[in-house]
Amino acid sequence: TDFDGYTLVESFSGLDLGEDRGRLDLGVQNLLNEDYITYYSQSGTTRDNRFFAGRGRTITLRWSGTY
Repeated sequence: TDFDGYTLVESFSGLDLGEDRGRLDLGVQNLLNEDYITYYSQSGTTRDNRFFAGRGRTITLRWSGTY
C-alpha cells in the first residue's frame, strides 16, 4: 500500500516528589501540533468513513503514589 509518512515530536518527563509524596509525570504528544493523516487512513482503504486526521497536541499529567 502507499504511505506518505509523517513525523511527530513527543516529550515525556517525570519528577520524583520524595518518598511520601509520590511521582509526577508529564507527557506531550504531537508537541508541534502538526496536521497529519494517520497510517491506517493512508493505507488500505479508500472508504470515506475510515479517512480521518491524527490527534492534535495532547497533554497528559499523572500523579502516582504508594500507600
